Amino acid sequence: MSIYCQERKKFEGEKQYPLVSVVIPVYNRENTILRAINSVLRQTYTNIEIIVVDDCSTDSTIDRIKSCEDDRLKLLCLSENRGANYARNRGIEKAKGDFIAFQDSDDEWFPEKLDIQIDYMYEKNIKASFCPYILRQGHKSQIIPCDFPGDESYEDNLIHRLKKGNVVGTPTLVFEKEIISQIGMFDEQMRRLQDYELVIRLVQKYKLGFIDQPLVYAYRMEQSIISDQDALLDAHTRLIEKHIDFIDLKYIIDEFIDNSTFLVNGELNWQEFNKIIESVRKSSCPEYENKCYQLAMEYFNKQTLLIKDMLKEWYTFFNESLKDSEYAIYGAGVYGHKVYHEMKKENCYPKVFLVSKQGEEKEIEGIPVVSLDEYTYVNIPIIIAVSWNKQKELIANLLNRGIYQFCIYPFCL
Repeated sequence: MSIYCQERKKFEGEKQYPLVSVVIPVYNRENTILRAINSVLRQTYTNIEIIVVDDCSTDSTIDRIKSCEDDRLKLLCLSENRGANYARNRGIEKAKGDFIAFQDSDDEWFPEKLDIQIDYMYEKNIKASFCPYILRQGHKSQIIPCDFPGDESYEDNLIHRLKKGNVVGTPTLVFEKEIISQIGMFDEQMRRLQDYELVIRLVQKYKLGFIDQPLVYAYRMEQSIISDQDALLDAHTRLIEKHIDFIDLKYIIDEFIDNSTFLVNGELNWQEFNKIIESVRKSSCPEYENKCYQLAMEYFNKQTLLIKDMLKEWYTFFNESLKDSEYAIYGAGVYGHKVYHEMKKENCYPKVFLVSKQGEEKEIEGIPVVSLDEYTYVNIPIIIAVSWNKQKELIANLLNRGIYQFCIYPFCL
């Protein structure tokens, strides 16, 4: 049993708990900071100090904080804006408590939060704990982690879950201050996922207890860092550099690819994805670098197959509505001839063969071959019959000319 738990005792009919230091970083939260502070001040666990670290707010946040008349509240004003992690670390350094807890400047604790968590840690003889939180965004609410089961069994598989992503919110975390000397403070280079990175270090040295009930309301604000996709990319690359042996790389990269940051018009953004690969290279693990490329290629293959299946279905639908001399075949090469002979069996002949640039061939079996510049039948359907590598440019040419009725011959996919 830890020395702090041993000190817990009954005295004159009241429980005497060790001091808990609650660190709250804040920047321009004049409309929410009092809600956050008051939810801590109203805790049924009363032996607390609140260290609010202002990160150079430019609104009336500081005035709101100073309006709180409670000796347990301390305000630390930084001289320059350095971000939430820097602010949290300065708060930790000022903390006098045996336990550290964190609150965010726009969130709200349940009144019994600290009582429940400290009790749980005492009973289980563990140094750290967390709980689910209720995320509120507009009129919608959900419990995080999303797979919250409502029982203590969640704790048993926690490390496995953390390998695939974070399930621990900063305002839900409470631990003995002595842990900091073993795992270190928040990574000040990370603008997002700082709680996840800290927890990865924590669970590799200590057991992290799970309280099986939500004890925090978290409010997602539009202007919050949570919407910063560049910060998310930077955070993920740093996670890979620092914890590649802990995280489930396949799962994490799958999440990267699913994230809109890496997709441009439905295609993988190699410039952004390469930042992930560079972070893997820095870890000096070639097998992980190969894994990144493998996952990217698997993604391309998967997406290509999905697209091809969709285009084949579209061709079938398109083909059923074609009528003799009321469609064109784009392509006069091998594929164009293949489509032509296939359609000829159905006594369905094209009006023209369409090509990007006019060559020597003027007709095929009496059917005119015309260039796109000479093409005037913009309202009749077109079957594209060129190789896969030429299709992208060809389709762009059609769209630029206001031609939208076309499909791709399946053998070209």
